Amino acid sequence: RFAARLVPWQHQGEQVTMSLDPQASYLITGGVGALGLQTAQQLVADGARRLVLSSRRTELSAAQQQAVMELEAAGATVAVVGADVGEADAVQRLLAHCNALGPLRGIVHAAGMIDDGVLAAQTPTRLAGVMRPKAEGAWHLHRLTTGYELDFFIGFSSLASAIGSSGQSNYAAANGFLDGLLHARRAQGLTGQSINWGPWSAIGLAAHLTATMQRQGIGMISPAQGRAIFCYLMRQATAHVAVLPLNPAPPAPLVPTAPLRNELVQLPDAERLSHLIRWLQREVSRVLLLDRPERVELEQPLFDMGMDSLMAVDLRRILSVDLKLSLHATLIFEYPTIRSLASWLLGQLRLSLGETNEATENPPDVRVMAQPEAFVLPEAIDDATDAELLAFIDQEFGEVL
Repeated sequence: RFAARLVPWQHQGEQVTMSLDPQASYLITGGVGALGLQTAQQLVADGARRLVLSSRRTELSAAQQQAVMELEAAGATVAVVGADVGEADAVQRLLAHCNALGPLRGIVHAAGMIDDGVLAAQTPTRLAGVMRPKAEGAWHLHRLTTGYELDFFIGFSSLASAIGSSGQSNYAAANGFLDGLLHARRAQGLTGQSINWGPWSAIGLAAHLTATMQRQGIGMISPAQGRAIFCYLMRQATAHVAVLPLNPAPPAPLVPTAPLRNELVQLPDAERLSHLIRWLQREVSRVLLLDRPERVELEQPLFDMGMDSLMAVDLRRILSVDLKLSLHATLIFEYPTIRSLASWLLGQLRLSLGETNEATENPPDVRVMAQPEAFVLPEAIDDATDAELLAFIDQEFGEVL
């Protein structure tokens, strides 16, 4: 049967002959975002001298101001223009800014936003908010520039539309539209290329997914690598390419291992709790992208530190494997602090080792539950799929989180 598949790209040797015209203008939507500024640096390095960077907000941070000044110091004229590319009139005015600097010869559509959540929690309003800059913006740019002689029209898409991404159904849809539009442009004889970027390290909308992506075997793209790849791809004839460094996970052992469990078993009982707490601090700091495990406080609810329901499910899965324990689905919601979670887990470990015949005496820590009466679990929740579990969490705990 015919179906879309990811396959290694075989370079055919066909390239687009292109040099950037210092007298022409080049537009980058989302131009003062992290990826937009990296793209601007590369265009200037390749010879562009007149850039228009669009943004929904024109107030720049100190870092953005510095980046613009560096572009200007390199010889470029840079116009930062406030525009909501989801509005056709705003795009028309944006194009007028470009043509005032010089004939528009290239577009990089990097505008976008995320509003993550499980599918059951998505609404038409949330979907429209994510579709507006990425999909509608691309459509307006396409429709209003069909008469232009563009050397390139490049869309910054995402792996979300190529391989999926937990909690990003709306973002996947928006980028999927962008992918299709650029294929349609090519079918009409127009220039068009879609790049499904993998996560860039430390920057971009996917930076917060670093730990999760790495566990899935997807590596990070450094800014320097990203600029070099962009420079290369914009001169290729391919219409659609995904960029993702793959770090295949080592083969799973035939017999599941439980490294944390083994470590705890070998320790004297008096040292187990402190060891488990340190382990939890390290793991939570990775999930939350904190620079030091010590920043994870023992008594602060994890959700107050930035953990969301997707992260909670991921943490529960890791604990189940590393402790070789069957853990109930709402574990992180019942024991939301490091100390309460560690105490409960240690009690379950002792029970599984036969060191005690009684379950833990620690009751659930319900300090973060605004509606404890809502904490009534369906009988089948421990057998639920991740999607079903996340839908339940959003439904039952959304107001609390």
